[in-house]
Amino acid sequence: YWLQAGHLGHLGVRLFFVLSGFLITGILLEQRPATGRAPLVPLLRSFYARRILRLFPTYYLMLATGIALNVEGVRGTALYHATFLSNLWYARNPDWEPWTTVHLWTLAVEEQFYLVWPLVMLLLPRRWLLPALAATIVGGMGFRVLCNMVWPGMPPQDVLMPAMMDALAAAMGKKR
Repeated sequence: YWLQAGHLGHLGVRLFFVLSGFLITGILLEQRPATGRAPLVPLLRSFYARRILRLFPTYYLMLATGIALNVEGVRGTALYHATFLSNLWYARNPDWEPWTTVHLWTLAVEEQFYLVWPLVMLLLPRRWLLPALAATIVGGMGFRVLCNMVWPGMPPQDVLMPAMMDALAAAMGKKR
């Protein structure tokens, strides 16, 4: 992924986000009632509990080990990683250091996506879902173009959550 001249890493990460968006969108749409308003608090509680139980134990164990051993100086960036803001660190620091935690930017994007997407999928009326997805896809591409104009050749267009939203929102492959 870090080789800017190679596109396979970029495509692999985008595919990861497309698949993740597809799975999360499917889960959220299956939880929506066919008619009427969704009971938001119980649905969100269930959604977040499953995400936390699936991701947090191994994530924080890995991070705690890295901090305890101070692998590649990870203690200096630990707060970013512990709060799922790794992508902000790497957007601001294009040298991709510390290398051992560079992959955590994708999990940061995922967690940031989890804060926004359930609200979109559960609160929007069904008739607005496809237009919202289309707008999100266009917005993600536009964000990357804007970032590239402001910071040419720098990571923000590759690692910030809005730049990944087109891949994450490309999830509505079938009618629900």
